[in-house]
Amino acid sequence: MTDPLKRIRVYAAQTFFSFEFVFLLFLFAGCYKARPWLQWVPVDLTAFFFAVSVAVGAFILARKKVRFSRDALIVVGMGGFLFLYAVVSLTWSPGVLYAGKKALYLCTLTYWPLVAAALIVADSAERVRYILGGLFFFALWFAVESLFSFFQSSDQRLWAIGVAVEGADYISIGRIISLGAISIYGYYMLHAGSGLSLFLSLALLCCFVFVLMILGGRGPLLGMILSFALVPIAGWKKGSPFHLWNRKHVFLMVLVILAAAILAGYMITHSSLMPTIRRTYYLFAGIGESPLLRLDYYWRALRLWAETPILGHGIGSWPLLVGLGDIKEYPHNIILELLVELGLVGFLLFLAIPLKALYRSVSLKAIQKAPILLILLMIFADLFVNALCSGDLADNRLLFAAAGMLVMRGGHYTDPAGAPGSNGETASRMR
Repeated sequence: MTDPLKRIRVYAAQTFFSFEFVFLLFLFAGCYKARPWLQWVPVDLTAFFFAVSVAVGAFILARKKVRFSRDALIVVGMGGFLFLYAVVSLTWSPGVLYAGKKALYLCTLTYWPLVAAALIVADSAERVRYILGGLFFFALWFAVESLFSFFQSSDQRLWAIGVAVEGADYISIGRIISLGAISIYGYYMLHAGSGLSLFLSLALLCCFVFVLMILGGRGPLLGMILSFALVPIAGWKKGSPFHLWNRKHVFLMVLVILAAAILAGYMITHSSLMPTIRRTYYLFAGIGESPLLRLDYYWRALRLWAETPILGHGIGSWPLLVGLGDIKEYPHNIILELLVELGLVGFLLFLAIPLKALYRSVSLKAIQKAPILLILLMIFADLFVNALCSGDLADNRLLFAAAGMLVMRGGHYTDPAGAPGSNGETASRMR
C-alpha cells in the first residue's frame, strides 16, 4: 500500500474497531459523558465502557497463547499490592463515605488501566500505535470543540477566563490535548514522509498548542513542555530518529521560534496574556487565591505526614484531617496525597511501579531499537507532572495506564516507519 491516504484510512478503521479504542472510551468517559447531546443515554458511560473493556480484555487475555511478560506481571502485582494496602488502610482511616468509594474505585476503575496496559497494550507495538491513534482522535475532537467555543465567544471574555466547553472539565480536556500533541509529534518524527503529511502534522501540533494556551489549564501545558524536554536526552546521539539536528527537528524548532515570536508580539500589542500563560505566571508569582491555597495544602500535608510517616492516616483521610468533612478532596499533589494517606509504605509501592517498568524497558539503547518507547515515556512524564498538580489517586487512571505501557520491551520490538505491525505480529482486534 503506497497511497498515504489509503494507509491512513485503513489505520483509522483498525483503530476504531480495536480493544484500545474501547479502552480509551472508558478512560475518557468523564470528559465527554456530561455533554448535553449524550444526556439521553440511560447508563453511566464510565461504568458501561469499563464493563465492555473488561469483557473484551478478558477475552483477549484468555486467547493469549504465549506467556505473559515477566516485567508486566511484576508491575501488575505491584499495583495490586498498592491497592490492597489502600483497602487495608480503611481499618485505621477516619474516613467512611469518601474513603470507601475511593478504595472501591482504586481496585476497579484505577487498577484495570494498569492491568490492561501492561498485559494487553504493551504486548504489541501495533496496539501501542492504536492507543496513540485513539489519543489523537480524542485530542482532535476536544480541540475542535474548544476552538468552536473560542470563536463563538467575545475576545474580552476569552482573554479574561479562558475557554469553557459545555459539559467538560477544562483541565481534563487540556490533559488529553497535550497527549494528542505528543502523539502527533511521534507521527511527525517517525512516520510522516510526504510533504502533505509533514505539513498536516505540524499544523495539527500548532493547533493543539494554541488550544492549550487558551483553555487556561496550567498542568497540561507544563506537562507537555516538560515531556518534550526528554527529546534532547534521546536525540543527542547521531543515528537516533530523534536526533536534534535532523531535518524534521530543525524545521520544527524554526516553527516554534516563529510561533512564539508571533504570540509574543500579539500579546504585547494587545497588552494581554493568553489565559494559560497568565494563570501560570500567577502561580509562580503567588498571585491570587489558588497558589496560596495550594501552598497551604502542601504545608498541611507535610505536617500530617510527619504525624504517621510509615503507615499514613488511611485512605480518604485527607479531607477529614484538614476539616473539610467526609467529601472528595485532596492535596492536589499525588506524592503528598500518598504520604498523608498511605505513608512511606504506599508511596514506595506506588514508586516501584514506574521504576520497575523503566528499569529494563526504557534506555537509550531500547529507544534506538523501538523509538516509540520515547513517545510512551513522554506520555508518562506529561501525566506525572499533571498528577503533581491536580487529581486524586483514584482519578489518575491515565497515569497508571501509561506506567503499564512502559513495560513494552525495546529489545523485543522494532518500529520501522510506516510498518503496520512492527514486531511482525498482527494484534488481535475486536471483530
